[in-house]
Amino acid sequence: MNMKKFLSGLAVFLVLFTGCPNTVEKTLPPNLNYADEEEYEEDVFGKSITFADPLLSGETIAAKTEAGTVSFPATGGPWQAEFIDGPGATHNAKFDIKYEYDSEDTEKAAPIKAALVVKEALEWGRYSVRVKISNKSGAAYKKAFAFEVTLTPAPFKDPPRMYPYPEGVKEGENQKNKMVIKWDKRSGITKYTVYVGASDDFDAATTYKLAEIDGSATELKAEMTAFPPSLETGGDLPDGKKYWAWVTAENALGVSPPSPAAWKQTTSPMQAYFYENIDDKGVAQAEASYFDGGGYGDYYRFTPTTIKYWGGSVGPYNYLGDVVYHEIYDPVRPGSNWPFPDSLKNNPDVIGYPAGVFVIKYREGRVPPSLTSNDKTPGKQKRYSAVYYWGMGARSPDNAVNHAGKVQAGVVNQWAGYAETVTYEEAIDKFTAAAVGKFLHLMPEPYYKHFSDDMSGNRTWETWIGEGAYHPSPAP
Repeated sequence: MNMKKFLSGLAVFLVLFTGCPNTVEKTLPPNLNYADEEEYEEDVFGKSITFADPLLSGETIAAKTEAGTVSFPATGGPWQAEFIDGPGATHNAKFDIKYEYDSEDTEKAAPIKAALVVKEALEWGRYSVRVKISNKSGAAYKKAFAFEVTLTPAPFKDPPRMYPYPEGVKEGENQKNKMVIKWDKRSGITKYTVYVGASDDFDAATTYKLAEIDGSATELKAEMTAFPPSLETGGDLPDGKKYWAWVTAENALGVSPPSPAAWKQTTSPMQAYFYENIDDKGVAQAEASYFDGGGYGDYYRFTPTTIKYWGGSVGPYNYLGDVVYHEIYDPVRPGSNWPFPDSLKNNPDVIGYPAGVFVIKYREGRVPPSLTSNDKTPGKQKRYSAVYYWGMGARSPDNAVNHAGKVQAGVVNQWAGYAETVTYEEAIDKFTAAAVGKFLHLMPEPYYKHFSDDMSGNRTWETWIGEGAYHPSPAP
């Protein structure tokens, strides 16, 4: 076990738009949280322009370093950024503006992002610039960036990224669970230290040092194959277990506080409920089971390692995918289903019933037609997607028009637009159980088990209830 106590050292904090305690004899002007109210359009700027926090540490910051970025709205352009006089313009002369464009075609390209680039090396101290963002229509927004170049490493703004492996269902004892932790490189760092734990408490007795990584390493990552990490045998990572990770950064003058915690579960096997050939009465069936909204038409079909969806002979989302990761939902608190729905469309209460997400990889030749027609970039085909489920095993109410008393589950990966990703790691970052509210725009019909040997006499259709949008309530 490694218990960790960190010295705070010098106050180290990068801030955007706001002041911070002086650490050197350099002062910043007041009113850094400044906007020209008469020119500030809340709907356009408040939701569409993104200001990225600067992250600078070290005794000096080299020329050409990006100190902060401004992302422009997708509409209303072309947009531009320029330094202007006013509160916060103290160090405008020390920076340039560098644009990032949406195309390499110089005649048609439009700027999508502006980076504030250091013109000459910056010494230790506090700095601020004032920027105006505007378009041809005359809409304008003015804002001051304030930040600090520190001696000790600044605190991490974001947690590291965690990826459960293997990618895909495990096959054989030689294919064991592991967690890969990654994070972004920072300037002036000599060493990173990675810690892992069995809870979200960094100071808990179940937190351990995993690895020390040289700050000059090309790829910043660490792997956990056992817990505690010091165990050479007998510490294999179990299925469906949640772990946390933190990173600290060190230079010759100090150590940063631990980063915010990241967490992930190791993958879990698919529940037998989805693929076993047992009907609601416990009777074994000879043919494979189907989940089907009405006993005919669209359906999901599961095996322990694959998911097939069929939306009709001309359905836009026919596919076959291999399950590459399965996260079982861990509720925010007991008695809460958030952000999954609390019920299905025929109103059974599904709180407490299993929910989760299967991350899948489409098989070549079995990719949804709607995706292949819109995804033609060589080497960047989107092949990873997700299937969410909730209320697994709930029964229809006795007063249901059809399917009264039948076992069911909500199952869906049909959503507005395309949510697929190119890589496994992108899919793991995107398709978490907690993110279901981002993708679930409708309340699909419940899916019930049906079998090919009883389909001819049981083509009972779901009574139309209406699709209704799903809007997750605030987190409890």
